[in-house]
Amino acid sequence: MGRNDHVGDDDERQNLPPEAYDHLGDPFEIDDGWLRTASDDEKLTAMRSWFLTRYCDPAQETPYNGREGGYMFVHGGPYGPAEVLP
Repeated sequence: MGRNDHVGDDDERQNLPPEAYDHLGDPFEIDDGWLRTASDDEKLTAMRSWFLTRYCDPAQETPYNGREGGYMFVHGGPYGPAEVLP
């Protein structure tokens, strides 16, 4: 599993209320109490932010070797959202 420490423009945390997560924590963790009462849109934003702080597109940060068959997932994977979000 690779970490994406450079979320960049995809970081939607600024759209979440301050009580939604620990602002000093790393990695980004959602507050479970807040999540129970959040709207569906806020939950989707929180899930996207959580996912993007942990996972990235292989083309961005994963070594590639065509002779060996493509991307070399040195940290495990590949992982898809359907595997990790439930």
